[in-house]
Amino acid sequence: MEETRSKQLNVLRHGRIIYLKKMKALANKLLKENKSASGLRSAWESQVIANNIKQLTAKINQLNKEQHPQKVEEYIEQRLSSLTPAQGQNGFEYLARLSVLNFKEEGLQYELARFSVNYSQINDLYWINDGMVGDHLEIALGKRSPETLEVHCEEKLEFVTEKVWPFILTHPVYASAAPMLEEITKNFAQNSYLTTNILMPILIENIIRSLGAWVWLQQNPAIGWDAAKSHIAKFQSLERLITVADWKEDIPLDFYTAALESKYIPDEKLTWAAQILEDWDAAKIKVREISGQLLATLEDKDTSDETKKQKALALTEEVQKLIAPFDGLDKAPVMVSLKVKLQFLIRRFKDDRNSLLHGHFADLDKKWKCYVNFSALTSIYKLIIELESLYRKNKVS
Repeated sequence: MEETRSKQLNVLRHGRIIYLKKMKALANKLLKENKSASGLRSAWESQVIANNIKQLTAKINQLNKEQHPQKVEEYIEQRLSSLTPAQGQNGFEYLARLSVLNFKEEGLQYELARFSVNYSQINDLYWINDGMVGDHLEIALGKRSPETLEVHCEEKLEFVTEKVWPFILTHPVYASAAPMLEEITKNFAQNSYLTTNILMPILIENIIRSLGAWVWLQQNPAIGWDAAKSHIAKFQSLERLITVADWKEDIPLDFYTAALESKYIPDEKLTWAAQILEDWDAAKIKVREISGQLLATLEDKDTSDETKKQKALALTEEVQKLIAPFDGLDKAPVMVSLKVKLQFLIRRFKDDRNSLLHGHFADLDKKWKCYVNFSALTSIYKLIIELESLYRKNKVS
């Protein structure tokens, strides 16, 4: 029995060390790649690269800590416990717990890969969610072209035809965009990808400006519709409309979603959520250390019961002080502005639009760029539905 356990420990220990070295090597490779990035034409590109370097440096530091022998042994104990079903635990619960641990390990490679120059800066795919994790991983690592995402183009068009088109056609705020959307779908059906991609940015800006006027009116109901449209018209570029307009932070975002998006979107509220999670992780480490002290105190045979009680009480109070600041923070939504929700429109998407204005058409005569445009339109439609529901509830309350 002991020999079997010893073999298990050695296998797990070796596997853990190899895994950590592999992930650290990948992180270092991507860090070097980002530090060598060239041809950054836009402020957002420089910002993305700087963020990649920051995130990857933090991950490397974390991996260095995980390689410490004590950390490796802690992992092994956790892994061993996962390999043996707990008393009273059914097979499904056991497999679910094991799957979570496996997913965390597999997910780290994907998380690191998303900070590759190819994924984050050249193609800016953080907001694209079609395809399997493996597809995105291969694109991020340069093993697959992002153009393979075009296989999802028809399903996106189907969504646009069945959901977006009838919505825009009958909506008083967006109906003016209906004729152009109809023209776009006709051109795509004729495989005229260039024309589709020329018209799509115009359509999207039209819809965003209408959405902006509507949101501005909801946030400033006393001004009236005409004044809201006039205010939006002051912003000549779509980027300035999204980034400079004084949008209120009244859109709720799930706490964990906010923390995740902070890795790709620069925003104070998102950064705050991520910092809270980081502080909580640090607090949990201290709690584990105190728990060890508490266990040692209770098992100390040379200490009187009264002394044990006093020490245990002091350690318990220390734990309470550590966790109290975080109580309920993850339950409340993080309030963000329209700028956060539309961030994807002012990065690579915007640069593609600018290419059109400068007569650079070659890269846009591609089906996969149609996919990107239909994805953007789909995301905007879903945002409109979300905001209409949100402001409707706010009026009722």
